[in-house]
Amino acid sequence: YSYEDDDDNTIDAIVNNKTGILVPVRNSKALALAIIKIANNNKLLNKMGKFALLHATKNFNVSDVVFRHIKIYEKLI
Repeated sequence: YSYEDDDDNTIDAIVNNKTGILVPVRNSKALALAIIKIANNNKLLNKMGKFALLHATKNFNVSDVVFRHIKIYEKLI
């Protein structure tokens, strides 16, 4: 999942192997393997969770996300 900021830069909500594991769309086997990998490794789970919190705090806040969604909706109207 990505967002474009005001300078048309893309900010990824998922940083592969840091905040989570990206899997191909409609690939249930890859999704299951990613879930198992994280579920069976508490150290990895905690590391990704901490990095995800830092990443989200730094790159996303409620006001900005709402504003970006409104801009997208306005472009569609």
